[in-house]
Amino acid sequence: MPKPYRLVLAFFLAGPSYACGKAGTLDFGGFYVPIGQSARAANGSITISTDFLDQLRRNPTGEELEKNRNELLYLLSINDEKAVSAGLAVLAYLIRNPSFSRDCDADHERFGKEEIAFALSRTDALPDELCRLDPDDRKAVVSLYAKHNELYSNFDPPWMPGNLACN
Repeated sequence: MPKPYRLVLAFFLAGPSYACGKAGTLDFGGFYVPIGQSARAANGSITISTDFLDQLRRNPTGEELEKNRNELLYLLSINDEKAVSAGLAVLAYLIRNPSFSRDCDADHERFGKEEIAFALSRTDALPDELCRLDPDDRKAVVSLYAKHNELYSNFDPPWMPGNLACN
């Protein structure tokens, strides 16, 4: 086998082992993925029905999130207040009810709550919506941001005394 092919083959065979050793809080980023159940693509544009936000508020599970994850992330990126409320409900649920899968002989948390927390912290409505959360859920969310402050990118971090008007 020619040497370049062996190198390529070694790279592809070793790739999964390198992925198993990867760890970090910000293991997410922009990449192409299919649209969710609430989006329709036609004539070069995508239309999102925001009805899924009500469903997420009623049933903020990871499974429900995965049906329209990219649509939620998009709506968060444009500061949609209803999306912030739904996103916070999902984040609080995922913090309080973690779910794990087994990969590379280790347990890994599912559903990417860090990505949701990261996107939420870039919205203007986050402080007001945090105050509308149940106090136990609010405490869980604020504690996540305090523990992983690299996820928070807004002024007045909520874990600092006096920064949330509801405290």
